[in-house]
Amino acid sequence: MSLIFKNIKRNMRRSVLTGLSIAISIFIFCLLLSITGAIHYTLDEAGKTLTLLVQEGSSGSFFFGLPVSYVPKIREIPGVAGATPFKFYLGLAGKDIWRNQVFAMGVDIATIRQARPEVQAVSDEEFNSFTSKREGALVGASLIKQYNWKVGDRFILKGLVPPIDLEIEIKGIIPFGTFREIVLVRLDYLEEVLRDKEWINLIGLKVDRPELLPVVAKTIDETFKNYPTRTRTWTEKSFMANMVKIMGNITLAITAISTVLFIATLTVSFNSISMSIMERMTELGVLKVIGFRSFHLFGFVVGESSLICFLGGLAGSISSFIIFYYFPIFFPVGTFAYLSVSQEAVIMGIGISLIIGILSGFIPAVKAWRLKPVEVLRRVE
Repeated sequence: MSLIFKNIKRNMRRSVLTGLSIAISIFIFCLLLSITGAIHYTLDEAGKTLTLLVQEGSSGSFFFGLPVSYVPKIREIPGVAGATPFKFYLGLAGKDIWRNQVFAMGVDIATIRQARPEVQAVSDEEFNSFTSKREGALVGASLIKQYNWKVGDRFILKGLVPPIDLEIEIKGIIPFGTFREIVLVRLDYLEEVLRDKEWINLIGLKVDRPELLPVVAKTIDETFKNYPTRTRTWTEKSFMANMVKIMGNITLAITAISTVLFIATLTVSFNSISMSIMERMTELGVLKVIGFRSFHLFGFVVGESSLICFLGGLAGSISSFIIFYYFPIFFPVGTFAYLSVSQEAVIMGIGISLIIGILSGFIPAVKAWRLKPVEVLRRVE
């Protein structure tokens, strides 16, 4: 082991640069791995709910609304345990039009708790405070953290869609789920501000049993098939999957990027290790002459390569975890809008760095294994 450390220190600049390249690559890899993991986690969690979402069916766009009169008709369908309307609003909570966009929804205070488990997690005191205040709002925990808001704060959202400002006072915090990055306001207040009481963007409903999800979804779409505004009903899992699909095939793109990143990192590491070993081939031969076995030299080379890559991978993995823990990035899909690197990604990153180290050192180690003492003595002469 001491020989391995001494060899690493011989050309410290090369060792540091190799380790740094590994660290940067593993840093990026951990982030990409966390994105795919978060997507799968969100879809799995959505699949456990008894929730259906109804939108306008002809265009498939949320900006083409549904008549609010559909809500009581959906409540009458057998198997529906509760239904609640949503009206969308997009505003700015700061000056940056890209980083400070805040999505708000007007909700029916009489039915939102029955239909959405996220709102059930809000304390009775906070929910009652929200319902009793005209400008009251429930704000997702991710937004609270991002903007350093607290209960009792008042602010104005600068309207983007539609371009009408909305005054808000925070009355409670939504701790988990899809609404962690959303502002909920009273539907009657939003209708009053927007001067529109006829149209909504989405209807959320809850069914009695899991086996009723496809039955109720089909019944709803059949019910409104001949209406001027048709519907399209999703399970929450299929709804989230469709949102991911709209953004493009993220999983495939991330897999492709990760593969290219792995090959590029392996190439850089292999080149660096090969240069280091070739420069010391005579010294390795001398070690063989004085009694070291081939497997000793093989272990020296693979150990040196693995140690450099391991230290680089350790630095990249841990730094990605720490940085994105304190500064989570925005990724607007479902429950993982503010993304941080998971512990699983850190472990995977360290493991990948070790694999790169072993593969990078394997061919130089085989050359050292096959080294003949006679050839070394000729070089020395």
